[in-house]
Amino acid sequence: MHNAGIAIAKSRLSEVYLNRSVNNAEIFNPIDAVKAGFLDLNVPETHLLPTAIKVAMMFSKLNKKAHVETKLKVRKLHLEVLANAIELDLAGEISLNA
Repeated sequence: MHNAGIAIAKSRLSEVYLNRSVNNAEIFNPIDAVKAGFLDLNVPETHLLPTAIKVAMMFSKLNKKAHVETKLKVRKLHLEVLANAIELDLAGEISLNA
């Protein structure tokens, strides 16, 4: 797997699910994908639009500037690791430029 994919997985998954998904190429059903950290929420199809609207309304109430700045602070290390992983991928054998 490319370094960027591993970096993304490391930023979202616990060690157990990281190993199961990256090393073993395990595919998860929607319920287990939530447990693993791939998805934030799993809802029935009939609840999809109302849930999306509810979440959008919640986000619309946030202070946008504070939200962006906090999000970048929280993700700073992960974004740096991801940027480095992308550089390694571009320079390595697994590359979009190859």
